[in-house]
Amino acid sequence: MSTPVGFKNGILTALQWKATGQPCFFANLLADVNNQTGNGGVATVAFDQLLWNTGGQFSAGTTFTPLYEGNYVFSANILVQAISAAMTIGQLYMTVQGSSPILLQLTNPAAVREASISGTTLGNTIYTRLSAGQQCTLQCTLVNGAGNTAGFRGDASSIITYWSGMFLG
Repeated sequence: MSTPVGFKNGILTALQWKATGQPCFFANLLADVNNQTGNGGVATVAFDQLLWNTGGQFSAGTTFTPLYEGNYVFSANILVQAISAAMTIGQLYMTVQGSSPILLQLTNPAAVREASISGTTLGNTIYTRLSAGQQCTLQCTLVNGAGNTAGFRGDASSIITYWSGMFLG
């Protein structure tokens, strides 16, 4: 049995989605963004590289605005660094205009932080239904720290902090 064009191991590739014009985006963080959260500060994750933006629905490094009502899948991975031992609650969520935020992850970042970077990743994949024009952002909050000293790690040589989304129909 032959593999259909655009499929690899049974998965439709991102290149194939671009070729069909399917609305999708993939944003990446290249440079570190420091002192964003830690004492309850709410930080909107701002991405500095847009790898693709089919349909032009991702803008200003922070906001996704769907053109179509329908089902969407989003995936995010944020490497949070400079976490202190006191920062015991960490949340990563997607805000949705006119709706309650969608929680991607709730954890104790101090308990799972990697010692070499004093950091950990927060992330997940979610499926949701959106209305056309309903703006979405990705936000992170860490609490119980002495100040907003935690930030997001970027990397120009690999993709470690990203947010992606795709219209499913």
